[in-house]
Amino acid sequence: PDGVWEIASWGKTFDGQAAIREGLFSLTASTEYVIQQNSPAMITIDGDSATATSVICENGKQADSDEAFQALGYYVDELVRTAEGWRFKRRRFELASMRTYRFTGS
Repeated sequence: PDGVWEIASWGKTFDGQAAIREGLFSLTASTEYVIQQNSPAMITIDGDSATATSVICENGKQADSDEAFQALGYYVDELVRTAEGWRFKRRRFELASMRTYRFTGS
């Protein structure tokens, strides 16, 4: 409930479930689709805390447009063990590159 999602390169931080949900919706509202390809995370556990780093490639298409995009970046995560299992305490996304291009498929 008190997790934080941060997109460092855009200067955006979303605190708590409601803000994270709204942030995800607002960032994807103008897209027709988004496909994420995540790499396995490198995880270091220290008792009831952990850190994880994973690479992500994201491809998508803007709705009502022939513009598509590809983003490449990585997540740096802080995790905590709860009674329900491991949960994100903080998830920070670092954008490495972003490109747009004309979508030519149907």
